[in-house]
Amino acid sequence: MRNKGTFNFSGNLEVKKDAPLEAGSIVPTYADLTKAETWTDEEGSVWVYKGKNVTCEDRPGKLYQLTSTDYTKTSNWVEIGGGGTGGGIAEAPEDGKLYGR
Repeated sequence: MRNKGTFNFSGNLEVKKDAPLEAGSIVPTYADLTKAETWTDEEGSVWVYKGKNVTCEDRPGKLYQLTSTDYTKTSNWVEIGGGGTGGGIAEAPEDGKLYGR
């Protein structure tokens, strides 16, 4: 069973700045993904979870997902999607046959 939220939310938001609603969904650089200061708040709590999706400003069009609770290893941050080039689906072979996505 999934973890239930702490409160119900029934409405839309209008974010009044050029930033995502969840500040942790975007970081300035790919290197920031593995730094403790990126995910640790002023009280020492670490705010990451397996499955977290993050965009890096220095790698436009790419999305990374944390595949383990250990955020300190780059191997645990896996690029997902395909940056708009097929959604992570490999290109079709060039064999004269018609393929679709």
